[in-house]
Amino acid sequence: MIRLLSLVLLASVMGCGLGGTGSVPATQADAGEGLNQLRDLLVEAAGVGPAPKKKADIAEYIGRYPAAVAGVDDGSLTVIWGKGIREGLGDDAAIIAHQTDTSGESVWVVRENSEIEKLSVEDFKKEVS
Repeated sequence: MIRLLSLVLLASVMGCGLGGTGSVPATQADAGEGLNQLRDLLVEAAGVGPAPKKKADIAEYIGRYPAAVAGVDDGSLTVIWGKGIREGLGDDAAIIAHQTDTSGESVWVVRENSEIEKLSVEDFKKEVS
C-alpha cells in the first residue's frame, strides 16, 4: 500500500513540470506497449535519481514495466545510457530511447521532454548521427 501511494505521489509530482501541461504526455498506441512503458519508466527514474546507465538500472523496474525491460533485454528497444527525462525542454529535446529496428519507413522515439514521437528513418538518422 505504501509503495502504491509513493508511486501515485511520484506520478503527480513528475507530471507537474513536464511540458507545462501538468501531466505526462499521452500514450502513443502505435508506438507499442514496450516503448510507452519505457517512456513511463524513464519518467519515474527521473524522479528518483540519475538517468539509467546500464541494463541493470532498467531491470530494477521489471515489476512495473515488464514490456519495457523485455524490449531492452531483447534489443528491440534502445536506451541512450546516461540520458534521461529533463524538464523545461521544448523542440530541442534530444532522443533518449527508440525502437531499435530502423529498416522500415519510420521509427518511434522518446525525447528528453518525455514526448513520444514518430520520425521518418531519414530524420531519425540525421538526428542521432
